Amino acid sequence: MPVAMYARVSTYGQAQGHSIDAQLRGCRERAGPDALVYVEEGKSARTEDIRKRPVFRQLLADAEAGRFDCIIVHKLDRFSRNLRITLEAFERLALANVAFVSITEQIDYTTPHGKLFLHMLAALPQWFSYNLSLETKKGKAERKCQGLYNGLLPFGYTKGADGLPVPHPTNHAGVLLAFQCAAEGASDAEVARRLNAAGYRTSGNRGLNLWTKDSVRVMLMSRFYIGELPGGIPGKHAPLIDPELFEAAQAARERNRKRSALKVGIEQHVYSLSGLLRCGYCGGSIRIHAKNGEKPRTRCYSRSQGLDCRQRSRWLLVYEEQIDAWLAQIEPMEAEGRLSKLAKKSESDDRAEERRRIETRLANIRELFAWRDITREQYLAEREMLTARLQRIGTPTREQRNLRGLAELVGQASWMWRHHERTE
Repeated sequence: MPVAMYARVSTYGQAQGHSIDAQLRGCRERAGPDALVYVEEGKSARTEDIRKRPVFRQLLADAEAGRFDCIIVHKLDRFSRNLRITLEAFERLALANVAFVSITEQIDYTTPHGKLFLHMLAALPQWFSYNLSLETKKGKAERKCQGLYNGLLPFGYTKGADGLPVPHPTNHAGVLLAFQCAAEGASDAEVARRLNAAGYRTSGNRGLNLWTKDSVRVMLMSRFYIGELPGGIPGKHAPLIDPELFEAAQAARERNRKRSALKVGIEQHVYSLSGLLRCGYCGGSIRIHAKNGEKPRTRCYSRSQGLDCRQRSRWLLVYEEQIDAWLAQIEPMEAEGRLSKLAKKSESDDRAEERRRIETRLANIRELFAWRDITREQYLAEREMLTARLQRIGTPTREQRNLRGLAELVGQASWMWRHHERTE
């Protein structure tokens, strides 16, 4: 049976370097050319929720499914930096009879001394991560007290030779354009359109993207541009915007906000197609709104953000009538029959897979009992539990019940759509 190699880096920057290759090269000397490879890029091992580490979760699931009998890692902290997750993962591997090898530590974790070292080694990475976090926060607080920035620089700035923020050669003009337009009374969406038309794109770790009214709002509210850090602390960087222009832009935006508040309000309502429509031109989401006393209309969210999209507003009723006509074409008996067959196939496949997993687990605990790794009481208790599960194998799963319920509802779909409550 093949073995599995697991490699991980915390950031995508490391993934672009040589860390992954170095880990796999060391593991492959032990694993051989036919080993299964599991690589997790840009995922922290400090988290207590393994759902945030999909490859790690798949590794454990495949171990329990019997796809391999050994996991090889370069170092224990590549596997996990959280003590609880480490111990739970080793317990699952032990029950699945899967061995674990760390190239760096060279410890047999099945012995009493090995288990002691496991607890120590698993606790040290967690302590290191938490201590590093505290030291990093302390360092950032000290930089802020000294008037130095932390994190990514806002649009319009770049790092100078002395490490301090200086105006970007071209983007600083975009900042000035945005504040001048805002001071003249332009809305955030209008400012976004002006910046996009002038060729400016956002900066930062998300790449060069079109401006939206939300990204413009963040920029126009940032006092970093008048030489301040968060909390009103004076910064050592040079301001890009005159304080008078900054205040003029804030005053104009406040007037726009008040005028917008005086307009007819929008009803908050969940409509028949809320959250389901997408724009056919830009791929963005379609929002549904209704002014007081009017019928609901659809509107492209990207277009409302100031992006260039040709999608026009439409009555929601137009799309509801299209769906009504489509549902009327469904043959209820044919659709119900297909779903019923799917439910039966799913039920059969699930029963076979569940039976295989339980029988594998029974074989594993028999070996563990024979090796005296578990007591007779533990063996008998788990065997009784697994045997009971085998007897209940014919009980339909949630997915099967859902398919059967869906099969019953399909025949009534057209009727229910015509008679659901709509806002007219």
